[in-house]
Amino acid sequence: MSGPTYKFLLEGWEKRSVWGFDEDTDTYWADLWLNEDSDSDTPTSRIRDVPTPMTELYSMLLNLTNADPEHLDQLMEESMR
Repeated sequence: MSGPTYKFLLEGWEKRSVWGFDEDTDTYWADLWLNEDSDSDTPTSRIRDVPTPMTELYSMLLNLTNADPEHLDQLMEESMR
C-alpha cells in the first residue's frame, strides 16, 4: 500500500496496530491487533478498501472497539501529527 501509515493509539490496541490511506486505491485501511494478540502475524481485525471520507473508517473502528467517540477522534488526530 502506498500512502501514509499511522499508529492506532487506542488503549488495548496500541502495541502494534496501524491504519492509513492507500493513495493507489484512494481508500482507507487498518490492521488491528489487540495487545494480547500482538505477537501474532495475523491481525485481530483487518479492514480494507474503505472509501472516503474518513468518517467511514472512523465508524468501523468505533463499532469494532466500542471506544468513546470523542476519545477515538482525539487519538486519531494525535496519531496524524
